[in-house]
Amino acid sequence: MRKRHSKTTATLKPVSGFTLIELLIVVVILVVGATLALPSFRSLLANNQTTTGSNELLTALNLARTEALKRGRPVVLCGSADGAACDADWAAGWMVVNDESAAGNSDVTEGTVIRVWPGLRADLLFDESDDDLPDFVRFLPDGRIDGLGLSFPLAFNLRKPNCRFGAARQITVARTGRATVEQDSC
Repeated sequence: MRKRHSKTTATLKPVSGFTLIELLIVVVILVVGATLALPSFRSLLANNQTTTGSNELLTALNLARTEALKRGRPVVLCGSADGAACDADWAAGWMVVNDESAAGNSDVTEGTVIRVWPGLRADLLFDESDDDLPDFVRFLPDGRIDGLGLSFPLAFNLRKPNCRFGAARQITVARTGRATVEQDSC
């Protein structure tokens, strides 16, 4: 007698992977998410860049004041393109230097350079209203500012070109020499 073989049903294995429709849906969701996040990311970058620039100037102001107190002699923060002489070109850079001039003198006699900062990033600038930026800021041995020809508080306005997203900062310096940074409107 012959044995009959029964038909067995083959077990089907599930196919792994994604369908084209599923992939398209994921791509659309990613594009929409990126489109919504891009303005926030630009805002974050602009604010970080202006914050960095303003903090560099704030650091220079605080260093100049501290050095004047520590050394017991005038110390100047001034705009300097070459890092060797004061030339009032704040956008090109600035430096902290011992001042060999006496308080109340309208010029700076550069002594030992304490520290030099490079110019602003190409996408940062001092506001056009800052035409009256001082040529230099002289800190006296008691930490105050030599107020010769200056009106207080001193204000340095830093911003991005075509300022948006609140990417502007105002660095103010009181007669006492205390400097602060605040976010400014564009």
